[in-house]
Amino acid sequence: MPDKMKSKSLLIKIVLGNLVTIIVLAILTIIFLPIDNLNKDTQIADDLLKNPDTQFLALTSYQKAQQNWPILKYNLEFQQKLSKSKSINENLRKTQPALYGFLKDSATSSEVENLINSLKQNSSVTNVKYISKEDTYNLYKEQHKNETSLLQLMSPNILPASIEVYLSDWSKQNDIKTYLQTQSSIDEAISNPKIP
Repeated sequence: MPDKMKSKSLLIKIVLGNLVTIIVLAILTIIFLPIDNLNKDTQIADDLLKNPDTQFLALTSYQKAQQNWPILKYNLEFQQKLSKSKSINENLRKTQPALYGFLKDSATSSEVENLINSLKQNSSVTNVKYISKEDTYNLYKEQHKNETSLLQLMSPNILPASIEVYLSDWSKQNDIKTYLQTQSSIDEAISNPKIP
């Protein structure tokens, strides 16, 4: 009988030992396997933050990484990068237009002036700038100065005049965009694609 008990005891120890090993391996897999994905998520945001042309996208990438990896809220280096990207976006929102309203060719100067004045009455609107067809064309020429074939196809009459709308409260962006879309002088209204 004592040998049978020893056998059972030994069998239980072996099973428990294997069970503990399986649990430890499972925990280690859960902890270390996703590290590659975590590194990929944060590396994408880091790369975006390094490039001045894509810095505005870094905030969204950092926020997604933190949502996917809640432990990042305890990582000081990550939080500093997140804070830097928030600061960049806040500065962009102060200096960049929130919306562009492309004017119809048929829009009269008095319609445009009335539209600008009505927008300025909104407490969320800090400024409205009129951009003439000629100004748009000059900007286009500057951006595409090395592409002579494109420049030969363009003239100021092809590109639309527009207005740029600057906001202090970007949560009102969709409301202002909807307002612009209802105006008879506006052909199309779009949000600034550079700022999420």
